[in-house]
Amino acid sequence: MDKNFFIAILLSFLLIIIYSSPQYQKRFGKEIPIKPGIEKTRPESLQTPEATRPAVVEPFQKRDILSTGKDTEKDSVQKESEETKVIQVNKPESEEVFFLENDDVRITFSTRGGEIKRVVLKKFDGKIQDEPVQIVAEGGSWYNGHIQEDDSIFPFTDIVFSSRVTSPQHAVLQAELSGNKIITKEFTLEPDGFILKAKTGVSGSWDNPTLHFTWHGPINITELPFRKLKIWPFSMFMRDDTLAYQKIVYLGDGNRTTIINGDEKTKTGGERIFPKEDHAQKLDARKTGQGEDIFTGELDWYAVRNKYFISIAIPHEKMRWSAFSRFSNTGEEKWFDFTLTKKISDGNTDIDIYVGPMSYDILKGYNRNLTEAMELSFRFIRPLSIAFLWSIKKIHTFIPNWGLVIIVFSFVIKILLFPLSHKSFVSMRKMSSLQPQINELRDKYKNNPQNLHKATMELYKKEGVNPFSGCLPTLLQMPVFIALYPVVGRAFELRQAMFIPHWIEDLSRPDPFYILPIAMGISMFFQSKATMKDPNQKAMLYIMPVMMVVLFANFSSGLTLYWFMFNIISFLQQKIHRP
Repeated sequence: MDKNFFIAILLSFLLIIIYSSPQYQKRFGKEIPIKPGIEKTRPESLQTPEATRPAVVEPFQKRDILSTGKDTEKDSVQKESEETKVIQVNKPESEEVFFLENDDVRITFSTRGGEIKRVVLKKFDGKIQDEPVQIVAEGGSWYNGHIQEDDSIFPFTDIVFSSRVTSPQHAVLQAELSGNKIITKEFTLEPDGFILKAKTGVSGSWDNPTLHFTWHGPINITELPFRKLKIWPFSMFMRDDTLAYQKIVYLGDGNRTTIINGDEKTKTGGERIFPKEDHAQKLDARKTGQGEDIFTGELDWYAVRNKYFISIAIPHEKMRWSAFSRFSNTGEEKWFDFTLTKKISDGNTDIDIYVGPMSYDILKGYNRNLTEAMELSFRFIRPLSIAFLWSIKKIHTFIPNWGLVIIVFSFVIKILLFPLSHKSFVSMRKMSSLQPQINELRDKYKNNPQNLHKATMELYKKEGVNPFSGCLPTLLQMPVFIALYPVVGRAFELRQAMFIPHWIEDLSRPDPFYILPIAMGISMFFQSKATMKDPNQKAMLYIMPVMMVVLFANFSSGLTLYWFMFNIISFLQQKIHRP
């Protein structure tokens, strides 16, 4: 390897390490400044009444951390209108709490607003072992909102419904307002699974009102913060991914406009999105700041998610929906709100609500392209990721330990790649036999690098040797690595998957003691040493394993285990092919 080229690689690696280090980012990293409230005018159908915007309070209470606290004149008029017009007939003295449940989920509702307050998934542990996970964030609520009729707004939070629970999976809520305006909410939980059917209807003297359904708050933090030994340089890329996967995601065919800190990020006049070409849209507050997203058109579904769980609003009828979302990041937490809007005259407003795990098989079973909410690598790699997920789940039906599943999977991949790797090793063996002739050429053209390169290539061509054959096993690994990365690091099936007690208790997270990354680096060193014939590449023999150890120290331990086992198998294969 050319000396200058090696120095360039080394300096690039050092720059990447320095730039990515938390120390550099803390000292020089720029945060997005928080700008004043957005003054852009939204369509009337997307206006969010000030009465439904909770004030800014301490974190983890019900609030809108995007609000500037400034009310427009129109908002003030709306407030006065609401106070005089929202008069409930035969209003219950106090709100009540009731729940619907099946074997998989228990959903808690409040009769104030008829909103969802808690969702407990019975079969999955939360932060504490044997304690079921609860996915509605503290201070959050789902399927609340308001009804808008001309200039009058009727927030659900001002209404206390009368409830009638007819079975463990069915309830009907009803309220009557002055002027013979009746609102009915009906909830039906499927006998098994994670689908809640929600229906809001109006009767009486309503004049074609618009229904607004609001999800307030993110998915709850369901995982404990990851703790590992902070040893430099292994900890240089260390990050807490507790908030990394909290985001809004939706699928639709229509017009979209996104505003980040007051700046419109889409093309002039809005941006047209198409499900087949653009796929799911993801909204994430990556740095300190705030944003809004407006969508109108055919809506397949709209959701808020974290790494492993998701709440999805799935309209029965896709046509003529509007959606308005707000998202922000304070640096210590993220917050998301979204509202789905549709006029009664525009068609069916019933919504199925999925509240459950981000499991590929479960989401795929609903036939609404819900798997688009999952992050399974790049579009062209995604089929390979799905195939890998299917494979390890099949292996797991025979082997209960996920760590052993990954080890077996490593052997399977090695067997599939054996014909190509075998051809590579045969070519490398031929190169080794040519080493005396190459040394003669070096002595002959030691002062003429161009002629040396030309003569060497001619020798390779004459003997039918591919000089890049040694890179082939690594190149073959790259698409496998990229496809396997989201499967092992994000797949719900590997959540809290233990390999060895008191060491690797969650294969989806990095090795807390760096044992696997170091072992992987050592295996890579011996594998490279067994194949390296060019003395000019000796420096890389030591540099590359160190670079890989630093990188893999922050990858999931399941992925590191796979790479380690693949190196070991490749090393054994090299020994077998050695003459």
